[in-house]
Amino acid sequence: MGFAGAFRRAELATIEAGHMSLNADGMEIHVPKSKTEQQTVGINFARNADFCPMRSSTG
Repeated sequence: MGFAGAFRRAELATIEAGHMSLNADGMEIHVPKSKTEQQTVGINFARNADFCPMRSSTG
């Protein structure tokens, strides 16, 4: 998920379960502390399940 969202280490450390929400396209992650400003990042499902960070992260 960190690679797919292009997150910095400091941003990953601040993300909690409540900052993530699923939608029809994938997931939205609210980053409360970023180097520049607060942001929301969308990570879409990949067409191929073998390369999908969403499916590999959820089990």
